[in-house]
Amino acid sequence: MHRFTKRTLAVTFTIGLAILSDRVSSAQSGNDIGKRLTFLATFDDSFDADFANGSSKMMTASNVGRSKLSPEMSVPGVTRDQNGKYGKALSFSKKTKPVYCFAAEKNFAYSENSFDATISFWMKADLKSLPPGFIDPLQITDKKWNDAAIFVDFSDKSPRDFRMGVFSNLKFWNPNNKNYDKMPASERPLIDAGNVKFSPDRWTHIALVFKAVNSSDKQSRCQFFIDGKKIGQLDRSQKLTWNVKKAVIMLGIYFVGEMDDFAIFDSALTESQIMTVFKSPTSLKHLINQ
Repeated sequence: MHRFTKRTLAVTFTIGLAILSDRVSSAQSGNDIGKRLTFLATFDDSFDADFANGSSKMMTASNVGRSKLSPEMSVPGVTRDQNGKYGKALSFSKKTKPVYCFAAEKNFAYSENSFDATISFWMKADLKSLPPGFIDPLQITDKKWNDAAIFVDFSDKSPRDFRMGVFSNLKFWNPNNKNYDKMPASERPLIDAGNVKFSPDRWTHIALVFKAVNSSDKQSRCQFFIDGKKIGQLDRSQKLTWNVKKAVIMLGIYFVGEMDDFAIFDSALTESQIMTVFKSPTSLKHLINQ
């Protein structure tokens, strides 16, 4: 017969509670992620989104300034490639003037008062094949890149830095209209990941996390993750004023490479949740029915 001391029983009970707590936490975490999904485009079956709280239809903007929007998909050199991270992927074979985009209304959890959100997607790129100039694989705005805009971009200089930008209303973040090119890096609302080693043969996971943006009483926090690891964060007041009916999610501005499993959530996912998404062996499509 085994003999248990009070200490042994206490340790066993504590370990049991920890395991149970971890399992419950894990299950709740998974359920929370699924319930928070507002948009998902896997590109497996079409250019349109698999799931959307707003419009699921892919549109074409005539240019980055969106002087004309069309419901027709007509961007030369952009296809759905068979070799996605999961199934098919959105493939950009050359720099183009027209831009594919989705409506941001209801798909991105914007609020003029306060909002939390997370953007998650996979990307491949051959850095040697990127065209010159700035490149924005993702940009969300109703105006332009430096005025109420969220984006990730490659810088225009070699080596190409990969960055996350959260630019509040222009008059809010740059009230004195300083020359951006002469502005100290500390004043620019950017998180610079440096020369990220993207590869045409390896998928890289990107996540952007937003907490209390537009809040009047809480500090905003924006975080940048690459392959599940936090690269940096911006802790500063943020004020983005959008006309949500005009705001769009633009994909692949001047970009050459591939994107897959583009998802948006209406909450600021935790670091552990971001890691779970990064390590997922399957597409986030399984979250749609949760």
